[in-house]
Parts: sequence; C-alpha cells; structure tokens
Amino acid sequence: MKKTSIRRTFTLCLALALLFAAFPAVQSFASGEAKTDLSEARKGDVVIFGSYEQNDKDDGTEPIEWKVIDRDGDKLLLFSVYTLDYQRYHSTQAGTTWADSDIRKWLNEDFFEDAFNEEEQEKVIPVTNSNEKEYKTGEDTEDLVFLLSASEIKYTGSAKSMITKPTAYAAGKGAAHNRNGNGWYWLRSVTSKTKAAFVPGVGGYDIGGYTITYGGGVRPAVWVDASK
Repeated sequence: MKKTSIRRTFTLCLALALLFAAFPAVQSFASGEAKTDLSEARKGDVVIFGSYEQNDKDDGTEPIEWKVIDRDGDKLLLFSVYTLDYQRYHSTQAGTTWADSDIRKWLNEDFFEDAFNEEEQEKVIPVTNSNEKEYKTGEDTEDLVFLLSASEIKYTGSAKSMITKPTAYAAGKGAAHNRNGNGWYWLRSVTSKTKAAFVPGVGGYDIGGYTITYGGGVRPAVWVDASK
C-alpha cells in the first residue's frame, strides 16, 4: 500500500510539474540587473525608475524596470520592460483620438501620480507628441506619460524585441497572455474611428487594431532628465 501511495504521489507531482512547465508564469515584478543611476544609463540599458504594483500581493509596490530606447544629451526615453496594467483605450465606441482618449488621461493622471514620487515627477519631461499623418491619432498633445505610436515602436528593435510579458498584477486584472506568458499591449495610434494599433504577443505590430473599448495591456513610455 505504501509503495502504491508513493507511486501515486510521484505521478501527481510529475503531472503538476509538466503542467506548470507548459504554461510559464507571467512576470511577477521587475527583477534582474538594472541601473539606478540614470546619469550613467545608455541606449539599450535597463534602469529602475518609480514603483508600481506588480506582483499582485499585499506587500507594497515594486520598482519599475525600464529599457532606455533613446538618449539625447541628458534626456532619456524610457519604455517599461513589462506590461504594467490593463486598461481600455476608451470607454465608448463613439470614436476617439489619442488626444481625447481615456487611456491618455489615465496615464497622465492616475499612473503618473501612483508610479512616481515628487522627486521622480520632477525628473519627468513633458513631451509634445505629434499627430501622425498616416494614422488618425488626432491633434498634437503634451504628455508626461504616453504610449509609443505605430511609427515609434519600429525603432525599439526587431519584431521579436517588441515582445513582453504582463506583470502578475496586470494579468490579474485581465491582461491576456499566451502559452509563453507573452501578452499584447496598446499603441497610441488610432487606425480607424473605433480601433487602435497594438503589439501582439508574438511581436511586430498590428495596425488593423483592436476595438478601443476592449481592455488591453499598458506599456508606458516616458522622457526623463538624467541630470536631476
């Protein structure tokens, strides 16, 4: 009986191990080697800036990791390593532009206040995002936090390099992810009256778009002053 019990226990453990191996966990929170001194950061580096709920546990926020995708003097363009939240692009199908979207309002108000303390907020540089003629993005906007556009995402690297995972917090709110744990996220380009471009879990970008009232992954971008 004991041998049979041990054999069943082993079989159960093996089955569970195979199950978890087949469905990798989403990223729980920012981790790994990352620079904390922004002044030393170069394009391609990963830096720590701000904090946000990521592991979906009641233990406070976790440091946000960002990839430096551009440097202009002391100015760094940061792009979050992971999908940090799950939001609709807009709440109604009446049509919108980036300028009038709910997701822009959320990023520049709620996320900005939640993710950065007063000292970090002083380092954030307001940026003018220009209207893209090939997309229906709307009028130029001044943003503190924003989404990359379909034009800008091209310069982050190859299609494969655009792939990322949602944090456990984002996944818990509904951010979709595939068998590899990779999920899709919004771009700011509005490609039709009721759709916005996105990056799918397999990489590249899709200008066919998702309906703006769908919930999707949010992968913010921000310019910061590394000299402060």
